[in-house]
Amino acid sequence: MFRIASKISVVISVALFFMTGAPAVSADATAACALTNPHVKVSLLHGPNRIDAGGDLSIAGIIENGNPYAISAIDVVLRVVKLAKRAGSTYDTATDTVDRLTPMSLYLNASSSTSFYVTWHAPASLLTGPYRIDVYLDSAGQFAVGGTEYLGIPAASYAVLVNGKTNQTSFIDQSSLRVNGTAPSPMGLVGMAGNDSIKATLHVESTYTAPRTASVIWTLYHSNFADPESVVATGTSQIIIAPNGEVPATFSAKGITHSDYILAAELIDGYKHSYISTRLVRTDIVEPSFRSLYVSAFPLSPDHDLLVGCLAENFAPNDMSTSTVQATLTGSNGETIYSGSLIKVAHTPLYYFQLAFTPKGSLNQDMTLSGRVFDGAGRLLASSSVAYACDPDGCAAEAARQGRGVTWSSGMLSAEIATALAAVIALVVWIFHRRRQGPSQNI
Repeated sequence: MFRIASKISVVISVALFFMTGAPAVSADATAACALTNPHVKVSLLHGPNRIDAGGDLSIAGIIENGNPYAISAIDVVLRVVKLAKRAGSTYDTATDTVDRLTPMSLYLNASSSTSFYVTWHAPASLLTGPYRIDVYLDSAGQFAVGGTEYLGIPAASYAVLVNGKTNQTSFIDQSSLRVNGTAPSPMGLVGMAGNDSIKATLHVESTYTAPRTASVIWTLYHSNFADPESVVATGTSQIIIAPNGEVPATFSAKGITHSDYILAAELIDGYKHSYISTRLVRTDIVEPSFRSLYVSAFPLSPDHDLLVGCLAENFAPNDMSTSTVQATLTGSNGETIYSGSLIKVAHTPLYYFQLAFTPKGSLNQDMTLSGRVFDGAGRLLASSSVAYACDPDGCAAEAARQGRGVTWSSGMLSAEIATALAAVIALVVWIFHRRRQGPSQNI
């Protein structure tokens, strides 16, 4: 389990309140169309690299948004992977994703940075060996901001050696997954056509000397992300694994009528978890999807604002010679702050757009940015929504602070301040770890 270190967060927040703004960072706005945004950087502060199973590991870092637009609802996703060794038992030579969670969500204004601090509780079920904590950033459960999880390309990683308390385990064989008889490609996807149903299989292995009763939880998402709001089907496989044995688990689903899905499976065996996921793509169905959708800054300026977005059209050519992109910004009180549209007249795999606007109504409220795409006949092809929230004192108070170069939700750090703050966080993390763990033990 991860938890935010509240004391450090308070110290950081107080320090940031008195800081002045950083110089603007130039960036190409068309980065909004990239598979993962090249202008968002994650720097991890490397502290202790050894931990006992059942213990806590403190992790701190800095996230920088070098884009000229704000990014809302950024989820920090951590995926913990046991690394393979060159020799040893079946489990020693296998990779195993043993934990996946989202410890926090944050907001980054244009050309700004923020620090973060979490604590990972290493499950007591982990075996001795090398592990890697991969960090990914998703926005609104829809857009890859830092790294691409289904490709296994993280925004940053943290290596750690775990001293295990057991030498027995169960795990999903990562090479065993098949969807309609096809294994995921090196790009982390399974392509399918002419079939609106799937049958997935995988194998669970055990190194225990006694039988094990376990469950495999399957989840199908209509999304490129494991977003809880995009779940379209679930299933559970109850399995019994013989001593040092192997057993299959299966899942079936119908109604695969869109172009993109994520299929995930999680083994639960007592306190031991093992994960696997893949992207599913209907190559015979072409649908646009929003790769990004942002406003230039939040709170909005009363005079001039900019809406930024990018549409991706997957795989085969289509007949979307003319389509309409609509964008609406709605306040929490129900009033329309902005509504606009543009006509897209040519097929292109990636379509970047901007809409300049002057907002109407009260700006001192939470807002939701919604985007929709219609074909020439008025049929809805894609939709997306992103929430923007004021600080507890209201957007007006937050905007006043931004006038001083400071935001409540993202400390506008200059390079010098960020470096100094990083050193302080790293020292505090090290002290907390020493006090909690005591003297280091050799593995």
